[in-house]
Amino acid sequence: MKKNILFLMLLLFCINLKIFAEEKPRVAFIILEEDINEEPTTITETKLKSLFNSKGFNIVESVFKEILPDEDLLDDEEKVKSLVKNLSAEIVVIGKVSVTEEESESYGLKSYLANISVTAFKTDNAEILGSFKNQATVYNEDAGAGSSDALEKVSSEFAGEFVNQVLEKWTSKVSK
Repeated sequence: MKKNILFLMLLLFCINLKIFAEEKPRVAFIILEEDINEEPTTITETKLKSLFNSKGFNIVESVFKEILPDEDLLDDEEKVKSLVKNLSAEIVVIGKVSVTEEESESYGLKSYLANISVTAFKTDNAEILGSFKNQATVYNEDAGAGSSDALEKVSSEFAGEFVNQVLEKWTSKVSK
């Protein structure tokens, strides 16, 4: 009798682990992010990884960012679908983030405009779980600081909402 109860408890524990694993999938990131000098940076990716991790998602490191042939790949849906099927993750977040500098009338400061576009896909069928586009402007006299501040601002304005959007859609798919 004790063996049966122990077996039943172990079985329930394993089922709960499976459900938890399904609810909190592995997530990979492919975010092409450049500052004002067209240098790669990871401000947005780091923020997203932190938020996804805090919601219980498992973060998978992706090497695809280093081997992407060009940024236009992200605009080709078929290439994206074939790329994400090779990841060891259930969700992939793909995006572009860039900063441009513009002249400003504001006390001799320059304006730095960050543009962001990110989309989260299920890797098995390329279903979109969440998508976000945004812009943010900051003013600064220093290009490096202005660029970083613009990236930080645009990331902060969307990241929490984006992660919640993905979590809500993923959870609704798992519970069906």
